[in-house]
Amino acid sequence: ASLMALERAYKATGKGAKELNAIMGALGGDVSRRTALSLSNMGHTFGFASKELTKFAQIARAAAIKTGQDVEFLYNSIVTGTARQSKQILDNLGILINSKQSYDAYAKSLGKTAKQLTDVEKKQAFVNEVMKQGSKIIKDVPVDQMTQTFASVERMFESILSTLKKIAAVSLNYIIEAGTGKYAGGSQT
Repeated sequence: ASLMALERAYKATGKGAKELNAIMGALGGDVSRRTALSLSNMGHTFGFASKELTKFAQIARAAAIKTGQDVEFLYNSIVTGTARQSKQILDNLGILINSKQSYDAYAKSLGKTAKQLTDVEKKQAFVNEVMKQGSKIIKDVPVDQMTQTFASVERMFESILSTLKKIAAVSLNYIIEAGTGKYAGGSQT
């Protein structure tokens, strides 16, 4: 999808720049605006509030620093894994959910038994447990200025290298086309 289409879809959720900037800030500038829009739109589609998505972003970033994995992958994992209540997806972040325990704890807070919980309440119990374990991940990660700076510089150079590769490929196509009169990327119509 184009950036404009993602922007329109995001605005249709009723959310504004403030919410998106909070999510992007929580991700530490590690993803593009397009990616943040795409993942936020997905999160809103799953029914998550901006506050939850921002917390998910903080958890994903902390997990990325802790494990060296890609923050975009981890943000996608936490949003999708929580929405689907998928223990297998959430273990990408080091979040291991015991559904029975989370249901029991949430039911007790409501004065119910786990068997009495509705599907919506079970989902909330799951979200609560993800947030609880995610907060521990955030606490465990030393997010000092030096760690953040080196990680951001590394990502910046990776992005620049990727962009340069794309420019080189396009430039090479133009050179081949100029020299042969044929477009190297496929047939021209």
